[in-house]
Amino acid sequence: MTIYTKNCDAFVVLQNTSSSPSARWSIVTIIQASLIRLTAPGLHCSSSLPSIRPLKFSVNSSIGGWSHAMNVKTIIALLFTSYFAFMTSPARSTEYYSFSSLSYSGNLQPGGQLSGVAVLTASSAIGSDSVCIGFASPSQYNFGNCQVINLNTGINYINFNINIPIDAELNTYTGTISVYNSNPWTLLAQSSTLATLSMTPQTGTYTFTSLNYLGNTKPNGQLSVTATLTTTVATTSDSVCVGFTDQYQYNFGECKVVTLNAGGNSIHFDLNIPADAQLSDYIGKISVYNSNPWTLLAESQALATLSVVANSTTSPPVLTGNNAVLLWEQDFSVTPLTLRSASSATAGVWMPNDMTWQSPVQGYVDFAASPCSFADVASGVCNMAGGTFDINPNDPTMLGISPFSQANGYLTISASRTPTNLEPAIQAEMTAQGTPGPIPSFIGGRLEANPAVFPGFTYGYFEFRAAFPNAGPGMFPALWFYSTPGQNPNMPHAEIDLLEFFGHSDVFYTTIHSGGATNNNGTTIGQHAGLIDSQFHTYGMDWTAQHIDFYADQQLIYSAPAPLVAAYQGVSLTPVMDYVADASWMASNIYLQANSTTPNPLVMHINYVRLYSVKPF
Repeated sequence: MTIYTKNCDAFVVLQNTSSSPSARWSIVTIIQASLIRLTAPGLHCSSSLPSIRPLKFSVNSSIGGWSHAMNVKTIIALLFTSYFAFMTSPARSTEYYSFSSLSYSGNLQPGGQLSGVAVLTASSAIGSDSVCIGFASPSQYNFGNCQVINLNTGINYINFNINIPIDAELNTYTGTISVYNSNPWTLLAQSSTLATLSMTPQTGTYTFTSLNYLGNTKPNGQLSVTATLTTTVATTSDSVCVGFTDQYQYNFGECKVVTLNAGGNSIHFDLNIPADAQLSDYIGKISVYNSNPWTLLAESQALATLSVVANSTTSPPVLTGNNAVLLWEQDFSVTPLTLRSASSATAGVWMPNDMTWQSPVQGYVDFAASPCSFADVASGVCNMAGGTFDINPNDPTMLGISPFSQANGYLTISASRTPTNLEPAIQAEMTAQGTPGPIPSFIGGRLEANPAVFPGFTYGYFEFRAAFPNAGPGMFPALWFYSTPGQNPNMPHAEIDLLEFFGHSDVFYTTIHSGGATNNNGTTIGQHAGLIDSQFHTYGMDWTAQHIDFYADQQLIYSAPAPLVAAYQGVSLTPVMDYVADASWMASNIYLQANSTTPNPLVMHINYVRLYSVKPF
């Protein structure tokens, strides 16, 4: 008998010298014995059945020159014999692990380092497995460390060092130990939770020294800002911010993740002033935040004052064409804004409220942007949001907040989101005036010429020079004329609207109202392309007994029909300028309502108002 092996195939060649027919069974017995010896330790190819290959064999006899092939029963017997032999051959024993503890110490902050010990027991020694320590938060943010080590039979102590990522969340983490086969990477065992780690923000204290800036202090200008502060703890993961905020809570600034050294630090910022920044005084502060999650760690007191200004506006000269005479003018490039007060009827050129409707002292919910109708208020079911509360800066309960400011050659009227600190005063004033309900979402301003100073006009060319530097849903500025108080008994609500933007900037509207005592319906006689480009434009009305014509940049845009011209013969009108927002009737169209894209504040600039005896061009 001869045995050959190659590539785990067994070839058994037997030379049979017996002529007995029963010799074939003795051959089988010999082959079986040979296979058992073939699969002895050191000769087996695999301990798993799928790797066993078919056995190949031949049996030759020199008697009679015949070749004798095994029958099927013999082949099956050989296969079962080989399967049993392979499955009972020695194999690598399975390791078992138990986990005792996971302890650590170190800086438990983003960017910190941990050192610790993992304790586990192995049932056998092994030198190729990886032990891993991991920490995971409820949001599945995790970090850890793995190392290939030699495990001894019995208790093992594994030392580890872990760097906490700088963007690690401020959260509570659970710690576990895992054992992996290294190649291929396969989990062999994992512990239950053995430790809890609570991440904390940097615990240093901060002292803020100064906030300095240089540059262009106009909208769209650029500033070079330097913030100086001292901290007791070095960090590479915190954000330092500089911010500027005005009295209306309009703010702008910049934040950056910086490396802070223990001791003094100087951080430089290149800061762009937004194009729609309010022309106002701003206070500047420095803040320090943990970056993830965003958490305020410290903030300075006011360290700087910034006055945002615009290019000075030089008013165009007074026109003299057609022998026109300038009858009245308020040029805000040279004339300060003066307001009528409750104590003196002639103290100011302008009234911050309509004296025929409301108290001369307090502000009021603007009728044009009231959150509720008069019927709703009377019934006690006023529950709509929105609207504007027109501020009267004469009222001390308004905390010195004013919708009016003047600089660089023009007057600015603003509509801003209602600041929280003003809500109690507004609520009290609404209740006192018998108009309870939701606090309006905006505060705005309204100016009407004081009849004690300007007694109204009948006929002539009246012109506003105004600019609209920003726009957005909910906007409702207006330049218009109303019945002079105490005049026009037959037209008590005479009203001509030269310009109104209704919730969007695409077009402005021109309207003439009927002016009746009980019905003041308006007839819209013009829709004109909006001029929202930060540039000043002129808007004028040429009014005679024969016509009412409307102009933009001294170009005719509409002429009123004869019946409306006739209705306004002999009427006395007073100029009005205001900016409100978020009127309740805009709720019927979602595209008109104020939303998160609406600038805060919305602003209108007025360079001058002029009344000529006739059209001067």
